[in-house]
Amino acid sequence: MAYKKRANKVEITDKILETIGTLSGYGLSIEQVADYLKISRATFHRYMENDERVRATVELGKAKAATMVTGRAFQMAADGKHESMTKFWLQTRLRWRTEERVIHEGAIDTTGHPSTMTPEQREARIKELLNDPTLARKYGGGGSGEKGTEEC
Repeated sequence: MAYKKRANKVEITDKILETIGTLSGYGLSIEQVADYLKISRATFHRYMENDERVRATVELGKAKAATMVTGRAFQMAADGKHESMTKFWLQTRLRWRTEERVIHEGAIDTTGHPSTMTPEQREARIKELLNDPTLARKYGGGGSGEKGTEEC
């Protein structure tokens, strides 16, 4: 007969709170913190609901880590040595956008483009392509101008 294993309980000491804050700051999920503490996820969720210190420690850990990383990212963006970080910072924090424009100078060669062909020329080109053995091998056509046979 299977039975449900009772979740371990952990006394929430200052040391446990410090561990929770550190793990949360490293980006671990609540579920991963619970696993680290060897308690069920449901138990850890109850701790967060019933003990303001636990919830506040998780949030503070996340905030401290975000502040540290954001500060470092800002330093990298501002020092002028990390062009990609500067661009990232401007785009994400200041909604800066670059506009790319392509300017074509000179004539565009449309020779052989279907839009410049007469209907007769298009039909001739289609027949030519249907008879091309390289295309026939690639796309399974006959390559001889005749319909290929398929086996089922």
